[in-house]
Amino acid sequence: MVKRLQREIGSTGLEWVDAIILPGEDIDEPSLLEMEQREQLTENFKVRYNDIDYLLALREAAENREVDWFDRESIESVAGELQSMVEKTKGEVVRDLFAVKYMDIFLEDSEQAGQYHRLLKTLERFRDIGRMMMQVEDQYPLEADRILQTLFAAVRANRGHLDIRVIRAMFKSDRPRFDKLATKVADAEAGWDVTAGPSLSNPGSSVPIETEAGEEESEADDEGPGPEVANYPKVAVGTAIELAIDGFSASQQDDVAQVLQEICNRLEVLTEKNRLSSALSRDEGIKVRENLEKIVQWVDENRHLADRAI
Repeated sequence: MVKRLQREIGSTGLEWVDAIILPGEDIDEPSLLEMEQREQLTENFKVRYNDIDYLLALREAAENREVDWFDRESIESVAGELQSMVEKTKGEVVRDLFAVKYMDIFLEDSEQAGQYHRLLKTLERFRDIGRMMMQVEDQYPLEADRILQTLFAAVRANRGHLDIRVIRAMFKSDRPRFDKLATKVADAEAGWDVTAGPSLSNPGSSVPIETEAGEEESEADDEGPGPEVANYPKVAVGTAIELAIDGFSASQQDDVAQVLQEICNRLEVLTEKNRLSSALSRDEGIKVRENLEKIVQWVDENRHLADRAI
């Protein structure tokens, strides 16, 4: 190897290499593998955004310890063995093991098993998916497939990890809204052909949400591009997620006057430069009219509140 490098780039700096010779009687294959994994995991931990290499090393170390990916106790037991190797707490290792578990499931679901390069810089998204699915596996096993479909849809629609975090919060505190979103996602994906295969595209925007006390969650926003499956209804799914997040965020506001002001701001924008009337005359007019009629109906139903206030 050294001679080949000397031929390619010259001998400067390659006159010798430091080496450690381990006596055969003092080392065996399991202990050698342990040292290699410790070095690999520690080095990848230092390089913060080399997330795929870190996860693959963690995955290999877990499988060498015969982890059962579908047994929570097995994952936690292996995490306890690995925590000193990666210089993290046991809880953080459990989190990362669940992240790589659902990366594997995501790639298998996309018929791209083992193609981890398609998930570069998506660690935070799958960490949040793992956090949510830990709870779901334990408390809502019968709903797990439907919930996971919604979370994977957010990844395929190139939504950032903060959006996934909002979906987690929505599931916990506003189940009707989450269920409505899950139904819209399922309807949008009904005609999608998964066998078309993924490519890469730009990530979607993210909406921040307050994290739960005690959770160490990254707020990094330099996520890489997410996988986009050919023919995937990204626009329909992304719009459904964006609207659900917008509604959920509004529902968390206590200041009713501010919510009404935000509504007024948006309505005013619609009347500028005849945007509303122009939209009604285009192909999108049917959908625009349906939503306009909903607004008129809401005003009619709540007009008595304004009259009473006067």
